[in-house]
Amino acid sequence: MSVIKNYRRAGLAKRMIASLEIWAKEQGYRQLVLETNNDWYSAINFYKDRQYQRYLNDGMCSHFKKSLS
Repeated sequence: MSVIKNYRRAGLAKRMIASLEIWAKEQGYRQLVLETNNDWYSAINFYKDRQYQRYLNDGMCSHFKKSLS
């Protein structure tokens, strides 16, 4: 997931991920899994702020998961 630079800091990513979490939960999913580049610090912090837990760092990417229960 990414937001075009000119539209960042407007809450779009927050709304997108919140909508994804609601939809996934309604569909019966119990967990979301994602990854981002290790040098994209703003994305890492964004996911951490939303209670995504890093479970793997492979040197290039950080992998996160979040329980929907």
